[in-house]
Amino acid sequence: MGLVERENATILNAALHKAAKTFTDGFALSLRQEGLVNAELYLSQNDGTLMTMEQARRYPILTIAHRPYQ
Repeated sequence: MGLVERENATILNAALHKAAKTFTDGFALSLRQEGLVNAELYLSQNDGTLMTMEQARRYPILTIAHRPYQ
């Protein structure tokens, strides 16, 4: 029931955690430096929906991996 897929996603999220934190922190800093403050920041998921920066840090694979529509 998707055990292998969930295991793979867990491994990939752990492997990408540091890169996702570096990216999201840098992105937020860049926006602040341009004067964009007090705004909620969102990133696009692989299916076109939005996710918060915290979700992107926690589940970075959702920003790049293909998830088939069900």
